[in-house]
Order: sequence, then structure tokens, then C-alpha cells
Amino acid sequence: MWQKIALLGATGSIGIQTLDVLKRSRMLDNIVLLSANTNVKSLVEISRDCPNSSLCVTGIDSRRFFKEQTNKDIYFGFEGLKEALERLKPDLTIVAVSGAAGFKITLESIKNTKNRVCLATKEALVIGGKFVKREVKKSGIELLPIDSEHSALFQLLLNESNDSVKRIILTASGGSLRDCPLEKLSEVSVEDVLRHPVWNMGKRITVDSSTMVNKAFEIIEAHHLFDLEVEKISALIHREGLIHSMVEFVDGSIKLHAGYPDMRIPISYSIFFPDRMEFDAGLHVDVKILSNLSFDIPTLDRYPAFFMVYDLFKMPSSSWVVYNAADEVAVQKFLEGRIRFIDIHRLIDKTVEKFDHFEPQNPEEILIIDQQARNIAEEEVKKWE
Repeated sequence: MWQKIALLGATGSIGIQTLDVLKRSRMLDNIVLLSANTNVKSLVEISRDCPNSSLCVTGIDSRRFFKEQTNKDIYFGFEGLKEALERLKPDLTIVAVSGAAGFKITLESIKNTKNRVCLATKEALVIGGKFVKREVKKSGIELLPIDSEHSALFQLLLNESNDSVKRIILTASGGSLRDCPLEKLSEVSVEDVLRHPVWNMGKRITVDSSTMVNKAFEIIEAHHLFDLEVEKISALIHREGLIHSMVEFVDGSIKLHAGYPDMRIPISYSIFFPDRMEFDAGLHVDVKILSNLSFDIPTLDRYPAFFMVYDLFKMPSSSWVVYNAADEVAVQKFLEGRIRFIDIHRLIDKTVEKFDHFEPQNPEEILIIDQQARNIAEEEVKKWE
């Protein structure tokens, strides 16, 4: 199906699961480019099963290491990744690079991919959605979401007009602290937060799940992907993780997308659409289970960082960039043990408040805003220490 595949962010959680999907489909030989940020050892190990792949490391220059480990073509840094994409011109690119760094990489992937980009990098749409959409329109490629919620919405909205949509509902697990007494949230450990009740994910998104910042990101993503007003987008806590999204239509009918909570399913859908990949019975949902589903409304006292998203839509879109940058800093400081879990929201709120917001006019301004916001957040943390 795809003759030349690029997998960017190959050593992360989504990257590893994508490799499993491609292995099951006997498509590892079709991978022409694998990239990682700094995890060079894992990148080399992965590449041994991908005989036709070039490699790129965007975070560090490790020429000496690669010279001893492999004879593959190696690229370094963002400019190296750009050169590799321009030279290889993949048919399909999977972008699974976490953080704001994924924004530039997403734009370059869209420019240099022939047919389809599968996007797991939610930050690309959060901080620069209008520029991503502009590049997609210019290039004429397909952009398919990998996030389970947006993959579900993509399927639910096929052949439906936006005028017929009353609202869309994203589901959220509520994270590992959904049952923690509010008065105990100031005492939780990193290990407590990383113990996700449903999904197996990377550290940042697992923390973001507990603050529901990830769901705020997904509301912004849905706004860009499906051209819907924020007033039509909401979220519910769904503990079982079987319903990924819902759409209510103006005639009162509701479509729900149910599926086993395994990221390989939406990954495979984004790669093989309009076809589907067959999985064994272990990834199929017993319909009897669907009789015991629960849905709860998230509350402001437990998820204050999530509810900020509705205020951001009333501000210039620099606020989305600042929100993401502050969250990246806050989560990292929490993982390092420098701030408490409840300080994540405080740091995001303070950073958004301190920034002088405006409407960015180009991708370069997005990156400037991102760096300025990080500086503000870093300085704020120093005051607390």
C-alpha cells in the first residue's frame, strides 16, 4: 500500500506501537526514515528490523556512536530531518514527536510527504493549528489524526455535514487521581500520577491525563480538525475507556464510537484508511460489557487546568501556545520533584496571565511565543523554590 514510510518519534510510546502495527502488516521493509530526539541506542536497535531505513537524531549530535553501530545514512538536528524528508519524499509520514518541537516537524512533514500524514503530535495543532491547516490545503495531502478520540470523531463524522452536528463529546479517563480526595492532591507522588487506570502512555501525557490538560488540548485539536466552534465541543469522564467519542446531531440521534483501549487500533486506522487492519480477539470488545458504562461531568475543583481552555478561546491564539509551553515546563518540574501536582495548574495559570497576548502571524512567531512562555514559567518556578 505504502512504498515509502517515515516514522518520526520512533522510540516513543506511539512510535513503538506503530512499529508493531507495521511489523504485523509486513511493512517494516517499507520504512525509509526513522527519527528520535535523543534515544540513539533504541533508534539503532529498532532500525535493525528496518533494513531500508535512514536515521535521524534531532536532539543531539552523536556521530561517533553511530559510526560504531551502523552504516546507515544518518542525519542530525532539525535541518538534517528536513533534508532527509526532502530527499526521501515518503508516501506516508507518521508524526509522533511530543511537545512543541513537533510543530516545525509537522509542517516539514506535510510539505515533503506525497500522500498522507498521520498525526499523533497534538501540540502541532494546539499551538499552530491554522498554519498546519494552511500547509495541508497548500500541499493537497491527507491529514489523519491518531489520537483515539479524534480518530473516533473522524469515523463518526464521515459523510456528515457540520450543520447537522449539535455537539461532539470527547471522553476522558479522568486520570490516575480521579478518585483521590481533593484534600490529598497536594501530597500525591510522581508514581501515583503515572499509574494510569486505562492507557499505557508516555510520562507527560499520563500526567496531563490526571490534570485533564490533555483533554483541553484535544478540544483545541477538534476545533481545528473538524472546523467546529468550541461551544459545540465538550468532555465527559468515562472510566471504562471503551467509548472514545460521541456525536450528537440536530435530530437528537447520537453516534458513539466504542473500541478496546489500545492505541494500535487508531494507529492502524490512520495508516490503512479506508481499509482496516484485522486484530485478534483480544482487542475486540464484548458487547455485554457495554451495558455497564459510566459517564461523569468533570468538575472545576478537581480539574482547574482543563477548564482554562474555554477562556483561552476568548483570547488571541498566542494563549494556546503559552498554555502548552507552561504545561510542558510544569509537568517536567513535577516529574523532577521540584513542584507539587497541584502546582501544575498554578504555574500554567500564572504564565498565561503574565504573557502579553497577540495573534501570531507566522510559524516563526509561534516558536518565539513558545520560548518566551517557557522563560516566564521557569522564572516563576525559581520564585517558588
